[in-house]
Amino acid sequence: MAHASHPIVEPVLRRVTARRIDFIAEICQDLGLTPAAARRRAIICYATYLGWLDLRRGPADIVPEVAPGPSSTAAIDEAMRILLHGWSPSS
Repeated sequence: MAHASHPIVEPVLRRVTARRIDFIAEICQDLGLTPAAARRRAIICYATYLGWLDLRRGPADIVPEVAPGPSSTAAIDEAMRILLHGWSPSS
């Protein structure tokens, strides 16, 4: 199994991560955040996404909120409320 530090995997992982964070930051800037605030928000959003995916790989009975369904929808709604809290164009 390839690891993130593998010489073939590492450059791809770096490129994909940078593109994803840049994409989210661009959206945040389009919504009015400064470049620095947009990048911070993008990193938090991307880290949340990665954590969510990691939890989905675990035992479904421990964290049923991440499995597709009504409890997942409620958890995603709560995550969005947290991520968007205090959102303002001057942040």
